[in-house]
Amino acid sequence: MGIFTVVELGNGTRRWRFVFGLPYGARTLLDMVMSSKACADLFQPPERRAPRWLQVALFLLIYAAFQWGYQSLRSSRWDHWFIHQLTVQPAAWLVQVISPAEAVQAVGYRLVWPGGGLALRAGCDGFEVIGLFIAAVLVADVGWRRGLVALVSGCVTIWALNQLRIAALYAAVRYDRSWFDSLHTGVGPLILIAAVAGMYAWMVRRPLVAPTA
Repeated sequence: MGIFTVVELGNGTRRWRFVFGLPYGARTLLDMVMSSKACADLFQPPERRAPRWLQVALFLLIYAAFQWGYQSLRSSRWDHWFIHQLTVQPAAWLVQVISPAEAVQAVGYRLVWPGGGLALRAGCDGFEVIGLFIAAVLVADVGWRRGLVALVSGCVTIWALNQLRIAALYAAVRYDRSWFDSLHTGVGPLILIAAVAGMYAWMVRRPLVAPTA
């Protein structure tokens, strides 16, 4: 069963509307609605602003290309790198830092501890959400410097939050399984989505040119 979530950000003049279909691990859909021509002009000159339909089309094209590349890599020998190197090992290290007595180890695609384990499959690595953020940044007219900073800092932030999500899932499995489903399909993914929305809003709402005295 999926969770259908709508998140809206705006101040009455400019609004971003994010629509996500979850279950976690399925492909996430994004619909960004940016309204108010007058507010858009505050961030870029009219001659540089792409039509909304073109921005949406480019976003969908970039995200589709990202998903195609991601799924192709996941079905190749790189799958071990995505899951074990970028997901399971950092999560095991994080749990050990928080609580060394847990004796958690990274074994293949699983977090393993005495008496149990947690399997991390496709979608648990957070790269689908990272793909949403990359596509959103690439279609935003914010300048290449700010775009590059946003890409690097945003992707690292999303990845780090996903590691915290996995650590929380581990704690739920080990100590209170009643929290697992909520963290897995609700709270955890929504935190990642909120991070994407917040970073994107911060990026586009800052003026392109610093005000002069």
